Amino acid sequence: MACQGSAKRACVEYDVPDYVTGYDLQQATRLAYEGDIEAVDAFLRSRPAFKSQLGAHILLRAAERGYVLLVAHLLTDEGVNRNYVALADGRNAFSAFLQAAQWGHAPVVTVLLADERVDPNKSWGPWDMTALVLAAMHGFVLVVAVLLADERVDPNMPRYGGTTALMSATFAGHVQVVMLLLADERVNPNMTDEDGSTALIDAVRWRRPQVVKMLLADERVNPNLKDNTRASLLLIAVRSGDHLVVSILLRDCRVAISMKAHNAIVRNTEEEISWVTPGIYLLVWSRLYPESNPFSSDLIAEIASFV
Repeated sequence: MACQGSAKRACVEYDVPDYVTGYDLQQATRLAYEGDIEAVDAFLRSRPAFKSQLGAHILLRAAERGYVLLVAHLLTDEGVNRNYVALADGRNAFSAFLQAAQWGHAPVVTVLLADERVDPNKSWGPWDMTALVLAAMHGFVLVVAVLLADERVDPNMPRYGGTTALMSATFAGHVQVVMLLLADERVNPNMTDEDGSTALIDAVRWRRPQVVKMLLADERVNPNLKDNTRASLLLIAVRSGDHLVVSILLRDCRVAISMKAHNAIVRNTEEEISWVTPGIYLLVWSRLYPESNPFSSDLIAEIASFV
């Protein structure tokens, strides 16, 4: 029976051959969401000609719900395509592995990773998101840990636009995920996206002081890389309006004080930077003129703590 009407739309929507009816697809989805292994087996036995496609669809929906036992059971079926893709709206496309990562189901990710036929670096959709990027973006610490433990996973594979897992976690402010990624020696923290931004630049721009501290503490991080606008890290911090991030950068002697950043702080050359405090001025002074600075380092640290 070919797909017709709304049934045909369902078949196209989920990228299954048109000889699978919309009714069968709806039944498969319902059984997957219920997670009943015996009912799923009975359903697939009753449709032997469609077992491969419907079984793959059930696998994807079971992974979405986090039904690890059903997923593990379906993986024993040689006819199930582990990298099967469902077109959710004609633009986004997800496999069972990506679904499990997106929804934070670490046990399902673990089971799927154990199957060597699953490609852990496969990305789908217009944004080319990998499982690691999805998990990092949503802050799923356990999923990120499971993925990084697999040597097949490329932690630097970017999504569309050049955004890596580290950049995604930085943007969202997921401190624990950033910590996990930086602990992996394979991670390159200086990778840039299409705008020339690094994870540190993103952390400064989006006002993530905890992440800024963690990145600066990593010797691999270059704090003086510039994005495509050629703005220095300190100038980006000044423009973002976060005095805490500015003070963190000024305390790190590796962070260069560009002339534009200096003028923005001392001469107020940027528009409406009224938030600059005496502590910020003092930090700049102590960095630029350490020999002529009459204040002790203890006093500077104490005053700077109030900025």
